[in-house]
Amino acid sequence: MVNLRGKLKRSFRISYNSCAWLRNAVYSGSWVTDAKRFLVKQVVLRMLLEVIKKDERIKDYMAEHQHDANALALWQYFQSVITWVEGTFPKKRKEFMKGLDWGALYNEFKDSILDAKALEEEITRLIADDDVVNLFMSILG
Repeated sequence: MVNLRGKLKRSFRISYNSCAWLRNAVYSGSWVTDAKRFLVKQVVLRMLLEVIKKDERIKDYMAEHQHDANALALWQYFQSVITWVEGTFPKKRKEFMKGLDWGALYNEFKDSILDAKALEEEITRLIADDDVVNLFMSILG
């Protein structure tokens, strides 16, 4: 929206980096269409892209894959993260698990041989400790 002096009003400024729908339009193609089919929620797609290419900007990754026939590799990566989390931490604790950067944890610890039972025992002990700030990084790191 433009005011009388032709200046863009502050409340309507659009940041290119924060507009996923704009990136989807700019990099439209079979890869974006397929990615959206697999990952219905835009937030999930953005999070996944951030994890996959944390050293690269999302728009660069999308440009690189814009003309790929499909997003199967992206979907398989997403499934690998989910499978790893469910196998490593079979007991769900929404209050502790929600909002964590699971992709980054997966990338860092996916090749480690982890004992889910021992991790569960440590989680239970740490939950009782009021001084523990980041529960999952405490047990993995």
